[in-house]
Amino acid sequence: MEKLLTKVGLAGDIEDAAVLPIPNSELVLVKNLDIFTPLVDEPKIMGEIAACNVTNDIFAMNVPEISGMLVFLAVQTTTPDEISEGILEGIKHFMENKIDSQIVGGHTIYSEWPLIGGEASGFVHKDKII
Repeated sequence: MEKLLTKVGLAGDIEDAAVLPIPNSELVLVKNLDIFTPLVDEPKIMGEIAACNVTNDIFAMNVPEISGMLVFLAVQTTTPDEISEGILEGIKHFMENKIDSQIVGGHTIYSEWPLIGGEASGFVHKDKII
């Protein structure tokens, strides 16, 4: 992957999360995107793991709270509804009950390969970013 990123000019000190200055402000916007394949058989727990994975890079950069999460879920057409519902319920539970945030949107598709993740964002003073 490093070779690919170097070839297209994206290698270097690029972290998992993007840091974008807010014009006319002392704040920066920190954004992270993570998507992966399911790791466990319990859908609600998998949803919580996904939400934690999407938000942890932002918290690691000293952002005190997540402003919201865009959810990404790809499932097979044969995936039982209770699996998809459980994953989304787990994400929602984590966001609302564990970190006092929310799902603000997202995208769901059918795919041969199940994928779970999303994008999350938060704000922090530019001098407090780690």
